[in-house]
Amino acid sequence: MGIEKKENKTGISYDAYVYLPINLQVIYNKKRIHKTFLSIKEAQKWEKDRKKEISQGFIRLNDEITIEELAKKYIESNKLSLSPNTIKSFTGFIKNYYVYVFKDKSLNKLTCLDLKKFNSYLEQLKKSEKTKHNIATGLRSLLKWAVENNYVEEELISYIGKFSQKPVREKDFLNKQELEIMLSYIEDSFLYDIIAFLSFSGFRISELCGLRFCDVDFENHIVTIKNQIFHSKEFENGYILKNPKCNNISSVPIIDIAYDILIKIKKVRKPKPSDFVFVNYDNKPFRKDGYIKCQFDKIVLRLKNMILTHL
Repeated sequence: MGIEKKENKTGISYDAYVYLPINLQVIYNKKRIHKTFLSIKEAQKWEKDRKKEISQGFIRLNDEITIEELAKKYIESNKLSLSPNTIKSFTGFIKNYYVYVFKDKSLNKLTCLDLKKFNSYLEQLKKSEKTKHNIATGLRSLLKWAVENNYVEEELISYIGKFSQKPVREKDFLNKQELEIMLSYIEDSFLYDIIAFLSFSGFRISELCGLRFCDVDFENHIVTIKNQIFHSKEFENGYILKNPKCNNISSVPIIDIAYDILIKIKKVRKPKPSDFVFVNYDNKPFRKDGYIKCQFDKIVLRLKNMILTHL
């Protein structure tokens, strides 16, 4: 029995562990039970309650908690790794679909029949297959987290239906020659550096907007992708930095064209390590859905029209 303090990219948490006596191991087919908490007091209370139950010859594996209460805990626990848009969509799924089907039924009373009922409800829903897929995937992620935190048993997840998304439209990529032509049409050197870096580094726009000089290893020509930027009026500075999509923090080498752009910007600005690499004329980080995307789309459209004209 014990409580272990953990520090990670999402903050501080406390893992409480309780080892079961042999007689209860046989009954529950578990050697120990554990659960993660955001506060030491919650962890201590849970540990105390489980010890009391063991002394009485039984344990309560799952807390009395509804799907709505669980979802709130899930969002709170993962808010640093989820984007604002993901949280907004997921909150909508909770209110409009999960609570509608499961009502106020507690997690420890959830059965495979409840999940089959949920699948039938989704099948009859007048929504696109992609939307149904997202709703089902959201519930699967929620219950997977619930398993990890000892709220429900693993086998329940397998009863969630799988809804295939519509075939993804084949993306129209520019080849090297088309890319060189596109760049030749950019007269603004400031915009040229941004589009060229995006083109030759493979960065998402949100990752480029969140790139800071401390993320660049100039000596080894390596950039660590560890932030993407999200703008909202609710944030103190108007934006917040979060982990990349799927928490995929990675260090990648960059080719000379992209590296030379970074060197040029560094020489001109003489920045601090915490400064953003690409900033607007007000020296503020770009919005991922703003100026850069708009200008890039205009340039690509111009190139496509030019190619069609010469066919």
